[in-house]
Amino acid sequence: MYSLNKALSAFDCAVLRQRSENTYELVHNNFPWIFELFNTSTSEASFNFPSRSLFLDDFIEQAKELWETSLDDQLNSGIWTEQLNKDLELHLEAIAINSKDEKLLVLHNQEQQFIQRQTTLQSARELVIANEVLQEQHIHVRRQFEKILLESRSLGDKIEALSDVIDHAQFGVLILDASMRPLLQNPAIFDLFDLPYEPSSTNVFNTLSDLARKQYPEFERVLSVRENWQGELLWMQPPFNTKWLKVTLYVIGDSDPDTYHWCLFVTDISRLKHLQQHNETLALHDPLTQLPNRQFFWRCLERFCANPDVFYVLYIDVNHFKQVNEAFGHKEGDRLLRELANRLKNTLKKKDVIARVGGDEFAIILSDINEPEHCQKIADRMQKNAHDVFTTEGDERYYISLSIGAVSYPNDGKNPETLMKYADLAAYKAKSDENQAVELYSSELTQRSSQRLTLESALRDAVKNDEFELMLQPILNLTSNRVVKAEALIRWNHPERGIIMPGEFIPLAEQTGLIVKIGKWVIEKGLALIQSIQSSGFRIKLSINLSPRQIRDPGLLSFVEKQLEKTDIDPSLLEFELTEGTIVSDYDTVSKLLNLFRQKGISVAIDDFGTGYSSLSYLKKLPIDDLKIDRSFVKDLASDDNDKAIVLAVLAMAKQLQLDVTAEGVEDSSQQQFLNEHDCELGQGYLFSQPVTFDNFISYLRTKN
Repeated sequence: MYSLNKALSAFDCAVLRQRSENTYELVHNNFPWIFELFNTSTSEASFNFPSRSLFLDDFIEQAKELWETSLDDQLNSGIWTEQLNKDLELHLEAIAINSKDEKLLVLHNQEQQFIQRQTTLQSARELVIANEVLQEQHIHVRRQFEKILLESRSLGDKIEALSDVIDHAQFGVLILDASMRPLLQNPAIFDLFDLPYEPSSTNVFNTLSDLARKQYPEFERVLSVRENWQGELLWMQPPFNTKWLKVTLYVIGDSDPDTYHWCLFVTDISRLKHLQQHNETLALHDPLTQLPNRQFFWRCLERFCANPDVFYVLYIDVNHFKQVNEAFGHKEGDRLLRELANRLKNTLKKKDVIARVGGDEFAIILSDINEPEHCQKIADRMQKNAHDVFTTEGDERYYISLSIGAVSYPNDGKNPETLMKYADLAAYKAKSDENQAVELYSSELTQRSSQRLTLESALRDAVKNDEFELMLQPILNLTSNRVVKAEALIRWNHPERGIIMPGEFIPLAEQTGLIVKIGKWVIEKGLALIQSIQSSGFRIKLSINLSPRQIRDPGLLSFVEKQLEKTDIDPSLLEFELTEGTIVSDYDTVSKLLNLFRQKGISVAIDDFGTGYSSLSYLKKLPIDDLKIDRSFVKDLASDDNDKAIVLAVLAMAKQLQLDVTAEGVEDSSQQQFLNEHDCELGQGYLFSQPVTFDNFISYLRTKN
C-alpha cells in the first residue's frame, strides 16, 4: 500500500472507497481541493454525498449501477469544470472502479491535460482562420484565372499572364486543358511532393488523380459531369513521409477547347490534421455541426460492412446552399448547416449514424431496417423537416430542399467504396429530377450514367454538325386574340433517334458547358428569324431562354451586341427569359447583366414564375418586364381554388409593380375565360398553337393578325 501511495503522490488526485451507499472513505489525497469539493474540514477522513458538484453526484448514480454488478470494470466520466470559489477552478475527471469487492472512486484534477487540450484547440482555431484566409486567396486567384482564360488572346499570352499570378502563390496550383493535360504548374505544387520543378511533368496530377479515385468513390462522377469539387487526400511516401492535402478542383470556361480548363489548388493541411489526431473530438467530429466527420463515418461504414445485417446508406445534398450563402452571407450558411444537422439527427434512432461528409453534404447509416419502403419513409420525413422554414438572424425567412440518394447493403454493394459511390450517384439523380427528391439506387442508374456519356458525346457532335432547329410558339393577347410575341424553343434532330426534346438534352448541356455554344446558336438563329418575320410583313417580339451557365458567360453581352449590330434588329423585339432559380444562382451577376440589357432596350421575362427558390424582393430591384405564370398553376385553374388564389395574387402583384403577365400552358377555353375576366393580358399554350416551324408560324400569323 505504501508503494501505491508513493506512486499516486505524483498525480493530483484523490482516491475514495465506498463504505456505505452514500459514505466514502478517503484512501489517498495530497491536495486540499477534495475538502472544498465536499465542503468539509481538512481533518475529515470520510465524505458523504451529495457533494457540491451536481455533475459528480449524477456520475455517482451511474457508478452505483456498476458497483452493484460482479464485473471487474470501470466507468469514466470525461473531464468537466468546477468553479468552487473565485480562486479555485478544477478540471476534474472521475473514474469508478469495481475490482475484487473494492468499490473505488478516483477523482483526478486534469488541469495540465485541460490546458494542453485548450492550447491544441486554440492552435486548431488559428489554423482554421489561416485556412479561411487561404480560401479567400483561392477565390481571388480563381477570379483572375477566369478573367485571363476567357479573354480572346493567344494561348501563349494566357499562359504568360497566368504564370505571373501563380508563381508566388502560397499553395500548389495546377491548370489543365479539357483533356486534363497539364498546361501550367507552379513550383509550390512540386514542393508538396518533394519533387524537382518540371513544368511539363504529369507526375503531380497523376498522383493526385490516383489518390482522389481511391479515397473518394464519387470522384469519377465529378469528372464526368464536370463539377467543382473539394476533398482531403492522404499521401504517403515510403518509408516515413505522410501528408494531408486539401484539394480544390474548379471548372473554368465553357465547352470550347480553347477556353475550357480545370484548375486545381492544393494546400498542405498536415499540421491541422496532426493537431486533430491529438484531440479525438477534433479528429473525428465536425466543429461546425458537432456531428461526426467523414473519417468517423467511413470507420463506422467499414464496421457495418463486416456484419451480414441489412442496412441503408443515405447521401444527402443541400439544394440551393450556394444561394443562401450569396443572399445572406456565409455566417447564415453556417447557421443553416447547424440547424439542418439537428433536424436530420432528430429523425434518427440512437443506433443510426449521421455525419457531415462535405461542405453541404451529409451521410447517414440506417440500421435495423430491411425494406426500401421503410428507408423511403425515413427519407421523406427528413425532406419534410428540411422543408420547414429557416429564419436568419435578421428574421428573413427562406426555404431549402434536399437531394437524397439511398443504397442498401448487401444488395447494392458489399464494401464502403461501392456503397458511397452508388449513394452519391443516386443523390445526383435526385438532384437532376425536380420531382424526385429521394432516389433509391438501382442498376438502371449505372446504365443511365453510361447512356449519359454516350448522349454527351452525341451532343458534342450535334453542336459541330448543326443538328438543332428552332420552333416558335405564339403568345397571344387574350383580349384581341392577336399574336404579339413568340417563344423560341429548341429541338435536336438526332441522326438516328429523330427529334429529341429539350428536357432530355438541355440539363446535360448545362452540366457540361455546351449550353454556352448552343445558347449562342439560339440567339443568332433567333435574331435571323426576327428578320425573316419582319420580311414577311409582321413585327413580333421573340422571347429566348437563358440558362444559369449562359448568364455566367462573361462574353454573353458582347455577343448579343454584335448580333444586334450584324442583323440591325430593333432590340425592343428581343426578350430574354430567366427562371427564378437562375436569378438567385448569382444575383449580383444577373442584376448587372439585366440592367445592361435594359439600357440596350432588351426586355426580360421571368419564366415558370412561382416555382423557383427566392424571396420576391428581386421583383422590385431588377429590371423585369413580364412574369410568366407557370403552367402548373394554370392547369387546374377552373377547378382548384388554390390555383385560382395563386394566379389572382400574381396578377394583383404584377399590376402594382406595372409588370405584364403571361399565362403558360393555356389548354382550354375555361382557362382563357378566367384569365380574361381577371385582366391577364397574355396567354401561351396548346389552346392557341403548339410550337411550330417558321413557315407554319407565318401562316398562323396571317390567320390571326
